[in-house]
Amino acid sequence: MKIKNTVMKTKSDLGRLSDWLRRDGEVRELENIPPTELDFWQGYGAEYVPDTFKGIQSSEHRYLQGIKTTMATFFKTIS
Repeated sequence: MKIKNTVMKTKSDLGRLSDWLRRDGEVRELENIPPTELDFWQGYGAEYVPDTFKGIQSSEHRYLQGIKTTMATFFKTIS
């Protein structure tokens, strides 16, 4: 079970990251951007204090782990 505040924080941080990406013309969903390119986009975190940016990175990680888990479960059920 996910904690309500963690879910809200993740959504908020992903919205902020999405805004950064859209501002520079990126149209792909987060899960479709290669990690090397995400490293570049994370440079936008310089406008935030380190703890805030670390929180955004953690939210990104939670989201991508959730996608990975969902996909793994899906493929396991159809195998």
